[in-house]
Amino acid sequence: MITHWDEVVDQTSIIFTVGCMILSVLYGFGVLSIRKPNFSEIKLAEFETEVPQSTVVVTHIESKPKSKPKPKHKAVPKKKKVKKKTIKKKQPSKLQQDCVLALSSIGEKKTQAKKLVDDIFNSYNITSVEHFLGVIYANPK
Repeated sequence: MITHWDEVVDQTSIIFTVGCMILSVLYGFGVLSIRKPNFSEIKLAEFETEVPQSTVVVTHIESKPKSKPKPKHKAVPKKKKVKKKTIKKKQPSKLQQDCVLALSSIGEKKTQAKKLVDDIFNSYNITSVEHFLGVIYANPK
């Protein structure tokens, strides 16, 4: 995770590097010259007025007490999953699917068409879509 201070350090190092490059170029072209400092010119700063000394109170800040580790729980036996028996619905035959499509194409709702097809196929021995449509129109419900 990159924090704000990581970015500040990166920016500072970039600025320092660029500054060093600029100085090296200036020294290289002779714009700046390296000379030994004259220590006789350096003087200590003198203050006309005295700076009042203030007392600093240092307080000891106690660190947050460490929390005790949580006790480990005993292993509880896992419950066995009960598998539900699924009743597989009988898949409609290709003929039944065609009959459902025929009813839905003439405006019947698909769920209603499926129920109607199941009822007709349980009652009659249907052999073709035309036979199915003949039964539907002969016995309208």
